[in-house]
Amino acid sequence: MSLSWQQQAAAYAPGSVAVTAGAGTGKTYMLVERYLYYLQERGVSPLSMVAVTFTDKAARELRSRVRTAVAQQLPDSPDILAELEAAQIGTIHALAAWICRQYPQEAGVAPDFTILDDLEGEIWLADRLQEALAKLPETIYQKVPYSLLSQVLEILIADPISAQRSLAQGTEHCDRLFAEIRQDAVTQLCQNSDWQNSRSILDRYIGKMGDKLEAYRQAATLAIADLEAGRNINQALECLAKLTIRGGSQKNWEKGAIDAVKNAIVTVRNLARQALSAGLITLEWGEADDRLASILDALSEAFDAVQTELNRIKFRSRMLTFADLEVRALQALQTERVRAECRDRYRVFLVDEFQDTNPVQAEFLELLTETSELTIVGDGKQSIYGFRRADVSVFDRFRDRLVSQGGKLVELSLSFRTHQLLIDRINRIFKPLLGTLHQDLESSIEPPHPAPHVRVYTVQAPKEVNKPQRQLAEAQHIARLLQEMLERQTPVREKHSPLSRSIAPGDIAILARTWDALQIYSEALEAAGIPAVVAGGDSLLTTREAKDAIAFLRFLCDPSDDIALVAVLRSPFFAISDRILFQIAQTQISHISHPTLPERAKPLESNQTLQPINSRSKASPLQGENPQITWWQRLQSVNLPELAETIESLKELLKERYREPPSRLLQKIDRATGYTATIANLPNAERREADWRGFRELVRTLEAGTHDVFTVVRRLKRLIQSDVKIPRLPLDAKNAVSLMTVHAAKGLEWSMVVVADLTRSTPNNSPPIYFDPEFGVGLKWEDENGEPCKSSLYILLDNLRKQREEAETLRVLYVALTRARDVAILTANDTKGGNLDRLRPGLETAGIPIQIWEFDPKSQTPNPKPQTPNPKSQTPNTLLSPVGSGLSELPITALSEYAACPQRFEFHFILGHPGLGEGGAIAKRVGTLTHKALELGIRDVKMLASFDPELTLVRVEQAIEFAENFDRHPDFISFRQGAIAKEKTVILEFGGLTFNGVIDLVGKDWILDYKTDTEIDPQHHRFQLWAYAEAIGVKNAHIAYLRHSQLYTFSPKELTNTRQEAEKLALQIGSGNYDPKPSVEVCKKCPYKEICSSRFRGS
Repeated sequence: MSLSWQQQAAAYAPGSVAVTAGAGTGKTYMLVERYLYYLQERGVSPLSMVAVTFTDKAARELRSRVRTAVAQQLPDSPDILAELEAAQIGTIHALAAWICRQYPQEAGVAPDFTILDDLEGEIWLADRLQEALAKLPETIYQKVPYSLLSQVLEILIADPISAQRSLAQGTEHCDRLFAEIRQDAVTQLCQNSDWQNSRSILDRYIGKMGDKLEAYRQAATLAIADLEAGRNINQALECLAKLTIRGGSQKNWEKGAIDAVKNAIVTVRNLARQALSAGLITLEWGEADDRLASILDALSEAFDAVQTELNRIKFRSRMLTFADLEVRALQALQTERVRAECRDRYRVFLVDEFQDTNPVQAEFLELLTETSELTIVGDGKQSIYGFRRADVSVFDRFRDRLVSQGGKLVELSLSFRTHQLLIDRINRIFKPLLGTLHQDLESSIEPPHPAPHVRVYTVQAPKEVNKPQRQLAEAQHIARLLQEMLERQTPVREKHSPLSRSIAPGDIAILARTWDALQIYSEALEAAGIPAVVAGGDSLLTTREAKDAIAFLRFLCDPSDDIALVAVLRSPFFAISDRILFQIAQTQISHISHPTLPERAKPLESNQTLQPINSRSKASPLQGENPQITWWQRLQSVNLPELAETIESLKELLKERYREPPSRLLQKIDRATGYTATIANLPNAERREADWRGFRELVRTLEAGTHDVFTVVRRLKRLIQSDVKIPRLPLDAKNAVSLMTVHAAKGLEWSMVVVADLTRSTPNNSPPIYFDPEFGVGLKWEDENGEPCKSSLYILLDNLRKQREEAETLRVLYVALTRARDVAILTANDTKGGNLDRLRPGLETAGIPIQIWEFDPKSQTPNPKPQTPNPKSQTPNTLLSPVGSGLSELPITALSEYAACPQRFEFHFILGHPGLGEGGAIAKRVGTLTHKALELGIRDVKMLASFDPELTLVRVEQAIEFAENFDRHPDFISFRQGAIAKEKTVILEFGGLTFNGVIDLVGKDWILDYKTDTEIDPQHHRFQLWAYAEAIGVKNAHIAYLRHSQLYTFSPKELTNTRQEAEKLALQIGSGNYDPKPSVEVCKKCPYKEICSSRFRGS
């Protein structure tokens, strides 16, 4: 392959060069030629050059390509080949590590340090941060509460240099800064094109005096004039935000004017509301800033003390994290001698993927390359690692510096990946979206099949269809679309070849923004007979295999942990049936004839006690008649032949827990029970086996230096509480459709790319602190009354974060589409929202129509596997005296559960089964605390935590946040002010059954229920809201979705229709009809899915 003229201009530039390399433009090939240019034309030794890549894999590939090229073009130069093996070709962290090893004294590190990878660093910090916090003086905690300080320091420590500089800014500059920000915000608002167009309309049209709309127009023009003159800004914005368009008569306006004026008023009103919501235009020093100023010294002291303590431990332990490498290498380079020796040693630097450089790395490279020839290669359009602190402006700054110093600027715009018609469409889509970053790419490749090469599909469904149903429909349509293309043998190009062939599953990728969105697409593909592999993931600890293993390790730590033991029994370890478990639970045991509960091997640390999840204060169907008897005792006391082997295996493993490390115990239970053989025969077997291997590898990491099961379980608990994302092992797709996130797909390519789930909303999870070396530190906390407080700097930095994330989201979409060689398909499960709305202006510019997939209710009903007979007659009822179904009284929420799936209802209310999994239980506990906070007016974390001491503070704070959403959101004001009762108990006699419940909030003619659900799904809750309204005789029912700050109102017609449905449900409950209704949205979150033979398995 010969170089294009653009590649030649970059590779053979005589001095420094900044290369903007678009997607698929052959930058790696150019870099190899650039390296050879220095070897051949400039006589530079490999030992005098540094090549920096983004990943170890990219470094290995670059070294391999250079090695091959040298062997071919310089066969008589064995010295160069030898030097090449010792050359600096690696990541920026490898370069930083070299500097630290060469100059340990200047870097302040132990010479023989080891490097912790990202996961090891998170595990280490989870262990050590608590120890460092415990050593802080009490005077700090008198100013900053522990819960806030621990969260803040964890964030600051991740970027210590920026944190230190931000803390040093103080607050003295804030008045001047806020004045500048206010002025900039006013200027931006007044220069907004929609604002200016609306102002022109309001100036142009004038109605007759006395007309209501004319009065609103006049108020709008006066407020606009004040804003543009910088007068009475707050009052002007408030005036615009409260404008209405009610009223106005056509006869008082010229033709067409009234609609134009109303639209203009709505536009300026919305812009004013957005400006007020953002808070920049009204930014000024307030009480929250006084509070921040009073605690800033304590925060700085705590940061310095904790950082010093952690550094001391790292030095003593001879270990560094990746962040430490950057900090320490930069520290070493502050010494003139180190810089001089590095300048003498390295004359040439080549840095790839420069758009992903963070500010600390940029400073490090600036010191290192100040007198060297520098080649930087990057593409601002592909900067998508903001969560790793990458800053796209770094590339721009270095590029401008190189050009100002006589360097060359080269653009690579010829794509060797994507054909001409597809690249033209991508150009048109992103030209209006990326602004100054946009770069038109070109291609001379012919398409392998006729247009269209970009298609967009959305699912259109009735209002009552919820998101899981729509997402299932989207997945099934994608599966059918791919199936059609495979059956038609759609032609695609061979990679790096003009030849074409029929498409295969391995030529296709489905990309989404998050991993958790991908499983449903994988299941739909498998149901259609298309091989598919979810290539990785970021949540190993949430997988079924990890949960099975954690339950086993918890049981070894504490055999009285009933939930852990039952989870182990029901898992593929032993696969004990629910019939047997229920029989055990109902067996009468009056005493224990022999000791069966081994004592713990060693005492636990006082602040790290392992508490069983279950509580013995109340009996449950699991515990039988005597809640003081543990399940381990109960298991050994019942005489069931089916359990003999299980009991012996567990007894043996309990003995081994003192002698064997946890990883060995996992291996032993696998051999004893055939766990891996079992999961090898379950759906998604390859993924399950990889997750099992991944968890065992994690345990080996956690047990390092201890080999103690108790310590490993404590560490696992910390990781779960800290919500540390443990990556799942990647899988090789082979000839299967690859499913992965856009970030995981960076650097890869396929013939066909499906970018799915475009209408997914982005969660707004704001941390308690933002910091920026230029502006300082912004903090968010709660005052003594539980009210939220945000300092003005926090508001400013939060706005800047949102702007950066919005821009990065567009770049993520660009990266996704440019992974495609031949065809790109975009899909969404709704007709509006999220990334679909972001792309819409570009799609319209490119002339790409949005096609509709009509929702088909029939596609939502899978064909369940045949059920095994359920011996109901052998299982005694656990509820009230039997009447038909055995029920006479139920909670009102049971109607919703029965409507979702009668068999789930049976498990819960008939069999009294607790279900598996802690995720849903945690979400329920957060919801319970939220209700408690609203009921009692609690906004203090410690006070609320006392109602659920075992729940992590992060979850308690989440409950407080939900309660605060109700406190402050304008949609909820009328309900807060008009409420006449809280937590009202009601009883409803209906269909021969008695339903009871508690209404969260009652008004004169309405009821309202709080929900903290992840999904907004009012249809699921319609029976509950109807029953509440029916019970007290009102016709207005509302749901406050506190996680989303949204209100849903049921119309009288909806409530009437729901009553008719409820009548049918009550009759079916009374008749004992528990036929399953499996579907993806129900089964996905069902606590019984692992044991239910009717669970959803694809359509």
